[in-house]
Amino acid sequence: MKAVKLVGILVAGVMSTSMAFGQALDHGRLNKLKEHRAERRAEREQWRQKLEGELKQQDAELDKVQADLNSATGEKKVDALAAAVNKLIDQRKKMHSEMESKIKSIQQRREQMKENLKEAIPGGGAMPSPGGSPELAPTP
Repeated sequence: MKAVKLVGILVAGVMSTSMAFGQALDHGRLNKLKEHRAERRAEREQWRQKLEGELKQQDAELDKVQADLNSATGEKKVDALAAAVNKLIDQRKKMHSEMESKIKSIQQRREQMKENLKEAIPGGGAMPSPGGSPELAPTP
């Protein structure tokens, strides 16, 4: 019986907290955030497809270099091996640069999302903690 009362109290507390939080949000800004997320999802999918295409292209280039290496003999084999190593190094450098750029882009978006969330929540993102003192709202 005590367990049922405890569960009831917890459910009521969670519901009232979530309702109060939901009512405090500026719904216009919340809709903007939802649109923003949808745009980001579309951008991620576009980036993923681009990456897959680039990887397929790189694989095709490596297949050609490998075929040249396998068919070469003598001094040409050394040249083909050097070409293969150079191609791998170039591809790795390109991928590293692209990943670095993507990480920076993600970090910038995260910071922007934090700012947008602060604007969407009254009080600039400050929410009362269970102890009653305001603290920065938790970030997703």
